[in-house]
Amino acid sequence: MAAKFGKDAAKVPFWRRTIPRYPLYQEGDPQLRIFLPRFWMKLIKPKDDTRPNVVPFMVHRQMSKVDIKNYLEKIYKVPVLKVSTVVIAEEPQSTNMREPDSRNPLKKPMGKEDTKQAWVVLGEGETFTYPDVLKGRREAEEKKRKDEQDEQKKHKPSWDKADIPEWFR
Repeated sequence: MAAKFGKDAAKVPFWRRTIPRYPLYQEGDPQLRIFLPRFWMKLIKPKDDTRPNVVPFMVHRQMSKVDIKNYLEKIYKVPVLKVSTVVIAEEPQSTNMREPDSRNPLKKPMGKEDTKQAWVVLGEGETFTYPDVLKGRREAEEKKRKDEQDEQKKHKPSWDKADIPEWFR
C-alpha cells in the first residue's frame, strides 16, 4: 500500500502500511544485517475484568495467530498457550462532499479502517495485571486537594475575634 502512494509514502501512518515480504537473498555481508519485526502490537486495557492469564492486544491487521505467538515467545520470551483474533469492522462514514470526485457513485465512503484484536492466553503459571500508570498522579492530586481544603478552613472567617464589633456578632 505504501508503494501506491509514491513519493508520499513516508506520510502514510505505519498502521496503514502493508508489510512487504523479506527478500530471500540480499547482497552483502549477512552479519551486518539485523531483521527487526515490521509488525506492531499494542497492549490495550480490557473493558471488563478478565482472567489474569488473558491479555488483549491491538495488532497489525496482517498478523496471523502464529505470527503473534512467535512474536511474544521469541522477542519477549512469554509462554503463550493460545491466541484468538477478531477483526473489528468499522462503520463507514459518508463521503466528503468538499472533494471534487465525491459525487462519483463508485467511490467508496470514507471511514476508519478495520482493526484486529488478539486475545492471548498465557502459559501455565503466568499472569498479567494491567499497570496503574496514574497511581502516583492520583495520590498527588488527592494530597493537593486535601491541602487546599485545609487552607480554606484556615482562612475561613472567625466570628469570635475581638476586632469585630459586638453588635455584628
